[in-house]
Parts: sequence; structure tokens; C-alpha cells
Amino acid sequence: MIPFLRTLALLLLLVQGIPALASRQLDKERVDIEGMATNAVRAKALLELATSHAEKDVNLSLMHAHDALGLARLSGNDELVHDALTLIAKAQLELGL
Repeated sequence: MIPFLRTLALLLLLVQGIPALASRQLDKERVDIEGMATNAVRAKALLELATSHAEKDVNLSLMHAHDALGLARLSGNDELVHDALTLIAKAQLELGL
């Protein structure tokens, strides 16, 4: 009876530890991905977010476009700077600024 209880207790401890290991692995992958992304990649992602929010939430779109502009300038990518400035102008026009 005691070996059975030990085995059961060991299995329970093992099962409880699996989600923690998975969570740590996901955190590590997230850090790896964020570490690999360049400013240009981040700016492109923010520009896509700004574009997707342009009709639903202009303020959020404007915020993402400003963030993208900063990253685009850091990356030295003039095309991304232009795209960010264009989105900012459209959002400001929509808001009447």
C-alpha cells in the first residue's frame, strides 16, 4: 500500500510541475523573439497595428503610429518614417487636429 501511495504522490508532484516548465519555456521563447526583432521589424508591426485600428479607434492608431515613427527613425529606414508620418497625418486629420 505504501509504495502505491508514494507512486501516486510522485505522479501528482510531477503533473503539478509540468505547467510551470511550459510557462518558463514560453517566457524564454518570448524573450528570444523580442531580442531578435530589429527596430524596423517592430516599426512595421506597429504600422500594421495603426492601420488596422485606423477606422475603429483613431486615438489608438495615432499612438501606434507615433511609436512606429520613433522606431523607424532609430532604424534609419526612410520608407518606414514616411509611412509612419503618413499615418500620423491621416489620424490627425480624422481627429481634426
